[in-house]
Amino acid sequence: MQAGLKLQTEGSYAAAKRQFQMALSATHGFSPDDPRQSMTRNALGIVSDSLGEYGEAEGWHRATVAFAERTLGSRNAELAIPLANLGNVLLERGKVMEAEGLCRRALELLNGDSEPRQEALALTLGTLGAIARRRGDLEVAERLLEQAASTAENRAARAFSVYPQILQNLALVYQGRGEFRQALSTLDRAYTFIEGLHPRHPETFHLVTAMAELEIHLGNREEAIRHFERARQIAEQSFGPNHRFLAYVLTREARLLRKLQRRKEARDLEIQARACLSGGAKENIGSYTADVRDLSAWRR
Repeated sequence: MQAGLKLQTEGSYAAAKRQFQMALSATHGFSPDDPRQSMTRNALGIVSDSLGEYGEAEGWHRATVAFAERTLGSRNAELAIPLANLGNVLLERGKVMEAEGLCRRALELLNGDSEPRQEALALTLGTLGAIARRRGDLEVAERLLEQAASTAENRAARAFSVYPQILQNLALVYQGRGEFRQALSTLDRAYTFIEGLHPRHPETFHLVTAMAELEIHLGNREEAIRHFERARQIAEQSFGPNHRFLAYVLTREARLLRKLQRRKEARDLEIQARACLSGGAKENIGSYTADVRDLSAWRR
């Protein structure tokens, strides 16, 4: 388990997942109420989420919530963490109403606690802010996300992957208002935060790709291409040659290159994207659209 946690912190999610799977196998025969099983399932949910395997992550987090409710009861504040994790991944999957219900339940538990768990509070507020943004209520979204960011900043080391997620959603609020430079500045804050703790961490993929999309909005196409190229390197190194994240960035860069009349370069990237998809990525190229809003934020 400890080896998996170390790999997770370093951003080696696939290797961490293998370690957690071995740790879970080692608990076979344990009591159903042994907390080591739940801890391992929660860790598997987090790394599956980070790998973009949202369906699998949902299953692990549902199992963790069920365990916590059975062993802690439905009113224990410690239940807020698995509720927030499940709510966050459900939002990734478009299950907005259920995600909101879980996060409001988590927030109620945290507000009733004498010492609220700051990372869970930041994640819960951040997810509720993201839900408000999707509904177009940008004023509420900004207020919730600013509160979430302030909470995460106070516990930045522990909220390593929560804080950048919050900032990315805040950037989407600014983008929704047409404040592209403010959005870009906010993403740069998140990128600087991650690089300061873990250089070349795979979480930067989402940020760099979103920055490329914003540069397109600002008319800085060559800068956007540089960001896309950086995102490609991160995706290849961190997620592998057949991952949907790589297919996404290849397709987006190819689309931009075609607009610049650089057809041969675009065609080469499109061929690579199709090879990536045929090699195991589950998404279809046609499902990718041109907006930075497609890049949903990601998890603890």
